[in-house]
Amino acid sequence: MLQHARHLVRSIAYNKGSLAHPVRAAGLARAWTRNEVAFLRRTGRLSKVLGTSGKELERCFEEARPVMEYCAGELRKYSTVLPGLLNPNYGPVIYAAIRVLKPEVVVETGVASGTSSTFFLSAMEKNGTGRLYSIDLPLPNEQLVPTERRTGWLVPSRLRERWELTLGDAKVELPRLLDRLGTIDCFYHDSDHSYEHMTWEFSTSYPRIRPGGLLLSDDITNNAAWKDFTKKIGDKSAKINRTGVMRRRG
Repeated sequence: MLQHARHLVRSIAYNKGSLAHPVRAAGLARAWTRNEVAFLRRTGRLSKVLGTSGKELERCFEEARPVMEYCAGELRKYSTVLPGLLNPNYGPVIYAAIRVLKPEVVVETGVASGTSSTFFLSAMEKNGTGRLYSIDLPLPNEQLVPTERRTGWLVPSRLRERWELTLGDAKVELPRLLDRLGTIDCFYHDSDHSYEHMTWEFSTSYPRIRPGGLLLSDDITNNAAWKDFTKKIGDKSAKINRTGVMRRRG
């Protein structure tokens, strides 16, 4: 709860300039309300998908706290990349899923500064097993990566031995990577959030996920891609604010 309170305070401080504008303030209020509801429901929803106890998940969420604080400390130096990335409904959910299922092969699209990558790799370090394969465009985005930094700069050096980063277009690199890896344990989408691209990534990666493996996605509220895809597949899934989790049956 303390971690969640810190995130709320940081969010208010970062967006204080918008609070004077009624329309922006109303939008922020709705976003904060959704976040509060998601925080209260995250343990129960994730427990049902992963098939584990709430007590186990709460332990994993607590384990993720130092990772959150590390990311917060580094990102705080660059205010342009702070909002949203420190949400306790985001990184800790990723961390807990990896700690519980202990995947060997994880693929993600979209890296930017490397917040999600750090959570993935930190959980793998704790598990003592696993490797992360990441794909991102080589072009810098100043809203996500500080001008003086490179893609994935946030990932600590001690975690990089488990990490392979490919810079390129996911439309080209993802099929190549999946062909090389064969079966994977987990796929995480966080690249182009258009309906067409999200649907393509889900459809391309899901057949490669082993039975019992995970499909994860960020920003599922941007459009109906996650809703439509999970409905079509019918496997057990959960929405935790902007993060989607679906476990392949079997």
